[in-house]
Amino acid sequence: IKGTNPSLRAQQSNLNNNLPPTPTHQTRTFTYTLLIFTNKSPRSSAGPAQITDELYNHTQKQAKVYLIMMDAAKASEKLDIGCNFLVYFIKNSPQVFSIDNH
Repeated sequence: IKGTNPSLRAQQSNLNNNLPPTPTHQTRTFTYTLLIFTNKSPRSSAGPAQITDELYNHTQKQAKVYLIMMDAAKASEKLDIGCNFLVYFIKNSPQVFSIDNH
């Protein structure tokens, strides 16, 4: 910096040295909501929060997956009375997996 006080130059130099390093690459993270219809309650001792954490770690902290687990019979009842949440998800979300391919 030309024409400035030497102590000011030293202060500015120190400020630049105290900045955090710039990242060399950007990481992307994704968030998913997974709606699971089941015929029976899950036999796993792990709850949705534990499964979410396991999936997050499995994807090397790049994907956060939130689980909504719902009994198929209860979901059917809710659809019969017009549950907007379920109708929206079923019509607008891709099906990832199905045992009976329906």
